[in-house]
Amino acid sequence: MTEQEFQEKLMQVMTLASAQGNQISREAVEETFADSEFETEQLNLVYDFLLAKGIRVAGYEKEQEEENVLTPEAAAYLQAYEEEISALREYSEEEIGQLILAVRRGEDEPRERLAEALMREIPPMAKKLFHPDVLMPDLIQEGNLFLIIAINNLIGRRELDVLEAKAELLRAAREGMETLSEQLKDVKQQNRRMVGKVEDLKDNITVLKDELGRKIFLDELAQFMDISEEEAADILKLAGEDVPEDEDGTQA
Repeated sequence: MTEQEFQEKLMQVMTLASAQGNQISREAVEETFADSEFETEQLNLVYDFLLAKGIRVAGYEKEQEEENVLTPEAAAYLQAYEEEISALREYSEEEIGQLILAVRRGEDEPRERLAEALMREIPPMAKKLFHPDVLMPDLIQEGNLFLIIAINNLIGRRELDVLEAKAELLRAAREGMETLSEQLKDVKQQNRRMVGKVEDLKDNITVLKDELGRKIFLDELAQFMDISEEEAADILKLAGEDVPEDEDGTQA
């Protein structure tokens, strides 16, 4: 669908809604855009646009995403960031659309303005994706970074209309934040597992010493814990424990 075709269909929807007292059904909107192969996310943007214009869309309510409970540090940072963003110029949907078209044409200056306009969408995503294992500044920074990368990748993408382009930009920002969140959570979980192994190893050393009544060796400890000697040696280094590798007293 070309930009002109999209604008024509949107005008049809708005004209129909105006004739019906500024309201329209979801079915009527979907029928108008039936040949555009819009996904649910793009149709939701159309509904949100209509709502912003004071047009009621029967059968549609803007989804309110549940927010995670923030730590005091995360809440303080997010509040400061939102105050900083609120001081920037606010752009209308029409202005954002014009900026997207300008970026598609390869113009440089609109890229910074488009990023500025869409950065307001980052805090709600951050609230939903927040996890105590992830620092809020890192989450915000990652969202902004992927947003800027996506804006740069928009140049020449004439197959995308305005709504599709906006949805793709915000999706890229969200996916960047999700990836970071999952990576950091995995690292934290690995660290916790390693701490658990260290504590387990210390307990097993104590048990073996009590049972054998003598010093123990690396191969004995590995066999007792059902792990390889290499893994036992690595955990010993983290634990700061001295366990001879063999009876000659070679240390791990």
